[in-house]
Amino acid sequence: MLVQTPILPQSIEQDIPVLRKTESIPLILVKLAISFILGNFCLKLYPVPVNVAAFAGIFIMLFDSLRRKDGFSFLVQVFFLNHFITGNEFGGVFNLAAVFAIVMSEVVYGKRGAFGVSSLNNATKIFLGILLLCQFVAMIGGDKFGMSQRALGFIIFTALVTLVYFLSKVSFELEDYKRLFYLLFIFSLFILYVSFNQRLNFSGSNFLPNYNADADFEFDFIRSGGTFLNYEAYGEYSLSMMVLVIPGLISGSFWKEDVKLFFACVGIFAISLVGVILSGTRSSFFLLPLAVVFILFWLGRRMQPLLLLLFAAFTISAYYVNQQYQLIDLNIFEERSANMDLQHLTFGDLLSGSQMNRGDIFGYAFNKIGQSGGLVGEGYYTKVEAYKMTHFDSATYPIIDYHNFYLSSIVLWGFAGAIAFVAIFILTIISGISLYAKSSIVRGFHTDLLLGFNTVFIFFMINQYKIQFIRECNYMIVILTMLLIYKSLIKTVRQEKQIAEEEAMEDSLINL
Repeated sequence: MLVQTPILPQSIEQDIPVLRKTESIPLILVKLAISFILGNFCLKLYPVPVNVAAFAGIFIMLFDSLRRKDGFSFLVQVFFLNHFITGNEFGGVFNLAAVFAIVMSEVVYGKRGAFGVSSLNNATKIFLGILLLCQFVAMIGGDKFGMSQRALGFIIFTALVTLVYFLSKVSFELEDYKRLFYLLFIFSLFILYVSFNQRLNFSGSNFLPNYNADADFEFDFIRSGGTFLNYEAYGEYSLSMMVLVIPGLISGSFWKEDVKLFFACVGIFAISLVGVILSGTRSSFFLLPLAVVFILFWLGRRMQPLLLLLFAAFTISAYYVNQQYQLIDLNIFEERSANMDLQHLTFGDLLSGSQMNRGDIFGYAFNKIGQSGGLVGEGYYTKVEAYKMTHFDSATYPIIDYHNFYLSSIVLWGFAGAIAFVAIFILTIISGISLYAKSSIVRGFHTDLLLGFNTVFIFFMINQYKIQFIRECNYMIVILTMLLIYKSLIKTVRQEKQIAEEEAMEDSLINL
């Protein structure tokens, strides 16, 4: 389908409208499947010629979307392909292919390509620059690794930041948000299949992400990690997907917009709820009711009582059906929390991590920060051994990091880099909440989606105190891509609010 996208005239050439060829959902799914399969042939166990051919195939899939000037398709392919850990030690196969596709698009099409104006404000761009500077300082001043490894770390980190910047230049239209939810529903089904396979092993396919035979789990409970092969990331991601769709479901705006969209989002919620349970992640399980209360507070009178009752009835019914037939074991949350002394829990216990199985590693982090002063960080590395070295000064340490984004970010980039990274999220959240509070004139699909994103990232930042999204670069790109969609949505709602206010002003003048 050809969609005419107007370009603001910055030069004579740009006065001509650009025809964007929108890729269908089946085509995007086919591209994702092909790229996922090819990604497996980029692993070391295959000969170099096979690696190169597979990488070239992924590049073609991504560049074809840019050739069609469908930036949305390019973005969602990057988003969903980063649900897999393929080539993470070198920044991710799919990320590197995406960067090459961007470079080629800029060379061939330039300003006539798929990318428009960045949704990043000047403050965010400055913060990204500070992060890059901190990574560069770590490369120059570091002594744990040779210069070649430090330089490679800087190049990979720069490539990831470049990818994020260009993804921020993808604009979203109403149909794009709908396409995103349909794709999320379909992909959620695949993640659920992978997750059950990790528990039950009914498929031995090498193409399905699964644990090694020697994987060890607490209480002998296999915690599904989904396609991320990381149960903490999977639990957090599943919580985010639920929270994202709840406002539009119980306000009725998704139903009014598109009945098929409504049921797709119901499916996303149900599948993600199962995902949280399969992950065995306590924080995601316990944060869900708090997130629901937060959403209900902000929705206020816009809640549809019938939809809210159906929502509650579905959740309660699912619980009792599970209790009757024991489809999913819920006891893991009780067993994993048995050692927590909730009656005597103090704020100091939370800060030290002593009541979250984090006491020793939090202490190590505080000591490390104290020794360095937090001025110069160790730098961010995607190779597991180097990543461990930056945290524990040992490549063989049994724990990979501090399970705390805030402590790790100080160790990796120093206080300046950590503040810059956190500020990117905090300022976006403040902007989103402020805009939602002032947008009563345009309540509907976009504003309910904005409330969903507000809630997602508020509870995401809370959850980062006990896990960290930067552990694997693929999950980091997933989160940052969601943040970019959030920023783009803020821009859209702000424009809708301005138009609605102008129309209201015109109506009032006419009435006078």
